[in-house]
Amino acid sequence: MSNDIIQAATPTQQVVYESTSYDSFDRLTYNRPQTPERVEKVRKSIKKVGQKEPGVVTTEGKIISGQARFKACEELNVPYKFIVENPGEDKDTLETMLEIHTVQSTFTLSECLDTYCQLGYPDYIWFKSVKVKYSLAPQSLMMIIANGWDADKRIESIFRNGRLEVISEGRQKVEYFCELMAEIDEARPFQTKNRTGANKQVFIKPMLDFVNSDFFNEERFMEQINSNRLRLEVNTELQWEEIRYLYNKGMKPVSRVKLPYTIKQLRGSSSN
Repeated sequence: MSNDIIQAATPTQQVVYESTSYDSFDRLTYNRPQTPERVEKVRKSIKKVGQKEPGVVTTEGKIISGQARFKACEELNVPYKFIVENPGEDKDTLETMLEIHTVQSTFTLSECLDTYCQLGYPDYIWFKSVKVKYSLAPQSLMMIIANGWDADKRIESIFRNGRLEVISEGRQKVEYFCELMAEIDEARPFQTKNRTGANKQVFIKPMLDFVNSDFFNEERFMEQINSNRLRLEVNTELQWEEIRYLYNKGMKPVSRVKLPYTIKQLRGSSSN
């Protein structure tokens, strides 16, 4: 860090510094890049009311939080205000950075994913390859990994904290399911504008339950969606009814599967 910094007045217990020695600062290679739109928005705010929130900088001058604020201050040629954190190792710096952005709710799941991929985390690199290959939103892929709704955001919390781990068997199941959804979309069975919709969460949830049941027959299901249209419903209960109707269509009443089932019911019936 340059010596050309001064301590700014602050009512808090943390020391806030300010500096116009812009060359003394640098970005973390695994931090998200600031977009021109974000910098412009921050620049207008700082020009109007000043920099209200200081950035967070390591003792080496690397910006953990506040890259857009730094760039805006540099463009306006005004002092950049910041506090200094000394996390130590790269992993500690990363955790500090992500914790700040999580609290501020500014780091999206995709940005977290890109950060961990840049750091070479293998499970995140696998996650991103599946996400890109099957055009899935991060939340949808997490649902598939969790085998259902991530209601308490447990998987999301693990994901954000860099602790995502998916064993080989789990990866195979996830990739099989994603491939099945892709095949369904290729059949273009949905009554939607582009005849697709298998990557929607409202469809993924009942299909996860169905695929994991003893009653799912992939060959029959694919035959049915290749022969019939499928509505994309507004909630999973209605979607279950649509899947049940489609799957049983053409069957004799005695052979029809009484869907939907919940995973709890399926496990209970299998143990009897």
